[in-house]
Amino acid sequence: MDDDVAINPEVDKNLDRSSFYRNLTGNLDAGKPLTWANLKGLMRFSQRSEKGKELGLWSFEVLEQVLGEDWLSTTKTKDSGVDSIFYWADYRHDFFLEIVELALTLDDFKNVDGYAKVRRDLKNDATLDRFWHSRAVCQLGRQALMAGHQIAFEKKIKESSSPVDLVISSNDALELCCEVFCIFRSESTINEFERSDRISNNIERIASTERVTFDGQWKSMPDDATLQSLFEQIQELAETVGRTGETHKLDNVYIDATISPSNGRLGGLGNYCGPMVQGEGLERVLKKLRGKINQAHSSRATWVYMEVNDDLWQFTTWAREPLGKKLEIISPWLVELIRELNWCHGIILTSGVTTALLLHTDETVKSPDGSYALRRYFAPGSLRVRESIIIPASLDVSEECRAWFELLANERDWLEWALRQHGLPKIDELLSSTPI
Repeated sequence: MDDDVAINPEVDKNLDRSSFYRNLTGNLDAGKPLTWANLKGLMRFSQRSEKGKELGLWSFEVLEQVLGEDWLSTTKTKDSGVDSIFYWADYRHDFFLEIVELALTLDDFKNVDGYAKVRRDLKNDATLDRFWHSRAVCQLGRQALMAGHQIAFEKKIKESSSPVDLVISSNDALELCCEVFCIFRSESTINEFERSDRISNNIERIASTERVTFDGQWKSMPDDATLQSLFEQIQELAETVGRTGETHKLDNVYIDATISPSNGRLGGLGNYCGPMVQGEGLERVLKKLRGKINQAHSSRATWVYMEVNDDLWQFTTWAREPLGKKLEIISPWLVELIRELNWCHGIILTSGVTTALLLHTDETVKSPDGSYALRRYFAPGSLRVRESIIIPASLDVSEECRAWFELLANERDWLEWALRQHGLPKIDELLSSTPI
């Protein structure tokens, strides 16, 4: 760890565990924002190993210095999941590794050309778009450094009207100029997820009030009028079950459910699956991608890298296809788009580093036209995975395409490499826990 980033000893040291959590809960319930001191306290009282706690505290210290003391209170990412990464880093391995990686990355970039702009944007623009964009650019940059390449952020290329996000240069004269974009859920999809949550919460409230157990699975999402009728049926059946102690079923085109007595236990949801929300699919992603192309061209970028956070990789029929089939389906769309652009050497689509919903194995697929699809899992126990698809304009840029493949294929090795560079413990030592 860098000696000039010291651990701040002021983390409510005088509070015991119970007092700390009671005070924190009271502050959050009162609507007060998280503070860096809160996060350090959560880490200090966590079950992580002593080495894990020390690195976690150092990571928060680095992030506070980079992002600023007030960043957590001014951030506009409350509903984006960004605050969850910080808040749950004491408990969840994947989030803990996220904050460690981010701190190590930002600490290593101090002398990189253009880093001041990345840091300034992160600090001053506390939005979901900026955080995820900067994170994606930094992930690519650190991979390049590990591979022995030189990098520059926000570099102005000759005859360009705007700087390019990232330039990667190798000793053999290979140069990758990349514009990075992130896309997120549409407003309509967000509304559908919120509606699904409200449906589940309403049913749980009914079951808890009537002290019954509700087991069921939604088959399809009903409209508002039908939903209100279903709620009335569920309320009536729950009251009957609570009064008679007899189990009742509800089975129609929308839901298959069983309502049973809780037998003295608290009522609520049992084996329950809420209404499924389908992502909007490839068409929306490609529309967004096309809209970003002009921006990439103005910077004289030759590659476009898009991190897709809109549920394409989670909640679509395409997401459930084997890796090779995904490449086969999406490749024609991207090839057609690239051919319209005589300046573009290729497009990369990626899921980002996300939580693995299903356990697969690492896999690489290469097609005859030089395209790649790859899946890589990260540290054991972290349940993190990334899938990426690399589509070159032609075989003429196969060397560049191969370079991108190697950067993404070796991404999971970066953290161990960075820990060694800083003389820090291995990942398994950091993820081990101690009893409370």
